[in-house]
Amino acid sequence: MIIDVADWVCHGHSDGISAVDIHPSGRRLVTCGSSPQIKIWNLVPILDPAAEIDPNVPKLLAMLSEHQSDAGVQTARFNHSGSILASGGSDNIILLYKLSTAPASTTLGSTWVNKENWRAVGNLRGPSLDVTGLSWSKEDKQLATCSMDGSIYVYSVTGEGQGSLIHTIRNQHYGWVKGVAFDPVGRYLASHGRNGVKVWDLQKDWALVQHMKQPFEKAPESAFRLSLTWAPDGDLLIAPNGSDQGKPTIVVFRRQEWDSTQLVGHRSSVAAAVANPRLFYPPKALLATRARLTERMQGEVQEPADGEDAA
Repeated sequence: MIIDVADWVCHGHSDGISAVDIHPSGRRLVTCGSSPQIKIWNLVPILDPAAEIDPNVPKLLAMLSEHQSDAGVQTARFNHSGSILASGGSDNIILLYKLSTAPASTTLGSTWVNKENWRAVGNLRGPSLDVTGLSWSKEDKQLATCSMDGSIYVYSVTGEGQGSLIHTIRNQHYGWVKGVAFDPVGRYLASHGRNGVKVWDLQKDWALVQHMKQPFEKAPESAFRLSLTWAPDGDLLIAPNGSDQGKPTIVVFRRQEWDSTQLVGHRSSVAAAVANPRLFYPPKALLATRARLTERMQGEVQEPADGEDAA
């Protein structure tokens, strides 16, 4: 594993970063935080040391300032195709952006000229308080959001970035809803709050399927937002901010049975979990070796012949 810290990815000396997301192409990184700006960064200089010191390779691609000037931006997510970027802030608004081929312009209130022209094309209303989480559905046709007002809002979104509210889930978590995550298979939506994780069935009119409380009953309540995730095949749901005998954990739930395994090792509460978007399979040679060992073990366990004592 290689860990690199790009110290030039920042939002000012005093502004924290609340969320990051990588574009599906693997060439862009979006960040947002306590300032009203969203920044889109070039991922190439982070991955390539030669590009990082090349003055002809831009690091910052765009700054977006469409949220209200006194608002922080809590969350930002690219859709699965990478064609639309969604953001949610403390101005209670969800904004949708698309990359335009028109020449980029200066950022509002700055002399900085964007390298890429991401234009706000959609404005979604509904939450009455801060937007704390976003999640795109499998085919990018729906966008789920959650808010400090205690509700989950689901929007239908077109390829052009226009959206309309189609469903609302209210008052199902104590206090506010801290995170949402669509199942990559397209069946469930998971939500996370103070009273645990809930799973909703899209195919049964958003009926509640399961409420997992126990791993979170003694978890800290200090986190403003929590980022939960699904494995890319939808078999596992992974939620942060668990607790086992006073130790912070990440909780892994198995689909359908919803039984859990807790992963330990962190020293303080965990606020986010992200699954690798790629599935990994054992090499063919390893699978063949396992098959031969299985056959050998089965051959060794045989019924005793007539007249022989069992070992």
